[in-house]
Amino acid sequence: MGTNSREVGTFGRAVAAELRAELARKNVSMRRFSVETGLPLSTLQKTLAGTRVADVEDLYAICAGLGIDPDEIFRRAQAELDAADPNRRKAHAERKRRMLG
Repeated sequence: MGTNSREVGTFGRAVAAELRAELARKNVSMRRFSVETGLPLSTLQKTLAGTRVADVEDLYAICAGLGIDPDEIFRRAQAELDAADPNRRKAHAERKRRMLG
């Protein structure tokens, strides 16, 4: 899993918050979770802090370790963002409508 110098966006930070919440619900320390997933502790810390853009492989490993589908994490993150900003919700609904035809 290579280096990643891109800036984390709003959605990425929301995903990180959902992953942190799920880890807290599982009541597992980050150090132990790092060992269980095989991800370096620093990668896990930065990803869950929302300061590092997650690679697809890392995100999948985190979600698999938490026993949750990545789609569920994305849905939760989007719902939180939509709830916080009605204009964002409208824009998201419009993008989804265009994508689905």
